[in-house]
Amino acid sequence: MKASLVIPTRDQELALGLTLASICSQQASEAEFEVIIVNDGSRDGTAVMLDRFSAGFPFKVIHLPEPRGAAAARNAGVRAAEGDVVIFADGDCVLAPDFVAEHQRFHRERADQFVVASGAAQRDVVYSVYFPDFSTDALQNLEYLAGQSNRLNERLVSARREGQPTLLLEPAEVAGGQYRPWTFTVNNPVAEGFQRLRDQTGPDLRHIPGAWQAFITRNVSVNRAALREAGLFCEDFIGWGCEDSELGFRLHKLGMTFWLQDTARNFHQEHPVDWEARSRDARRNQQIFTATHPEFEIQVLWSNFRPQGVDVWALIQQYHELQAHREFADLLAA
Repeated sequence: MKASLVIPTRDQELALGLTLASICSQQASEAEFEVIIVNDGSRDGTAVMLDRFSAGFPFKVIHLPEPRGAAAARNAGVRAAEGDVVIFADGDCVLAPDFVAEHQRFHRERADQFVVASGAAQRDVVYSVYFPDFSTDALQNLEYLAGQSNRLNERLVSARREGQPTLLLEPAEVAGGQYRPWTFTVNNPVAEGFQRLRDQTGPDLRHIPGAWQAFITRNVSVNRAALREAGLFCEDFIGWGCEDSELGFRLHKLGMTFWLQDTARNFHQEHPVDWEARSRDARRNQQIFTATHPEFEIQVLWSNFRPQGVDVWALIQQYHELQAHREFADLLAA
């Protein structure tokens, strides 16, 4: 089963170099996977680095002349893909050596099923680059890790002295798997929610309302034919948020089953976040999401409708249970 690993990137030259190093250490057969990097109008040295990159596996680079957003970048990658399965990751993630092989194994074992494999329950990060404008929490995490490693501490001291974004890890160290002391588990409400679901029900989320929200493109894989049938990512979503969840919902409507796949691991490379801009993007994209899909669960989960004291997930579950009864389904559709 051939897989296509699709990774969009924009202005992430330092982090992307380490992502590429982790791809070079993949244990999957070179004949069974390809890598497609989509450069979404980067203005740093990303384009030059990608054009100079030499890979021992099928490697495609797509340069978009202007930034078009994550949805458009991923769509360009999917259109160029030749694999049976498409694996999505981000350009600022370090992939574990068996990342591709584990996604392939998951789909090979369920070749007769309509499935999505998601790493949504994972919340591991790696401190691979020092940024002077790291948040207080990020700096505290990094200092904690530096306290456990003389090598990291020496590099952190040097990076602070330079006062600019600086690599804390070298590509050879990533390829050799020596980045684990640089990793940290962060508080992530979404991942923690999926962890609780996994502990309660197991990895198969077919009976869980809202399981489509596990379609998080940092770490997810799906049959390429299903992506095309669903219509790929909606390019109306600009900036951060919703483009992956909205496609997950359309895949759900096609009958896809969502599974949590914990054995295919990757590590997000921490970087500063403009939370104000991200919040603006999320509000705008939520409006697009709810305007596009009038379905009950979308309106409850993604609009500003939050009934005080009501368990929203229980409400959605009850709604679906009512739909299972024909007389109530006709009433709900009215």
